Amino acid sequence: MMAVRQHRKHSIWLYYGASVAIILVALLLVTLYVAVLQSRPDSKPWVVRTALPLSSIEQLLEEILESCYQICRARADEKQISLTYECPASIHIFADRSLLTQAVVNLVDNAIKYSLANTRVVMRGSETGAGVQITVEDTGLGLAIVKHIVSVHGGQVKVETGIGKGSTFIILLPHYQG
Repeated sequence: MMAVRQHRKHSIWLYYGASVAIILVALLLVTLYVAVLQSRPDSKPWVVRTALPLSSIEQLLEEILESCYQICRARADEKQISLTYECPASIHIFADRSLLTQAVVNLVDNAIKYSLANTRVVMRGSETGAGVQITVEDTGLGLAIVKHIVSVHGGQVKVETGIGKGSTFIILLPHYQG
């Protein structure tokens, strides 16, 4: 019986030790990340201000929308909803691909969830004078995650609505300064 208590006692201390080690590694990574951002003279000021993850790199918007299409296509097909995307191949953005994909997929998923059968959900990418715009037409609700991800990228989320026309949600991102 004593050996079992000793084993539990050691297991608890190992668990706490591992937890502290994980926290220390996370703090070290954050410290290194800040040091890298501060030491790079070529870093973009808006990157430092928005604290984009280290995985943020130049991306083609068309490829991100294609990924979103592939992720959401089966669900749209199940509900008999036409899912499409339109985007010029020349639009470059500075983004964390997985986070931005998550934001757009969230919008598309809501659009599919709240759309009726035999309707359309359209993703569009375009350049504006202020930056890059991503729109998803016929979208539902639940934008908290999307707003957070877009704000991390230095952007905004807008909505355009009309009676009997559904809603269009727009993600505005700053231009890539490459």
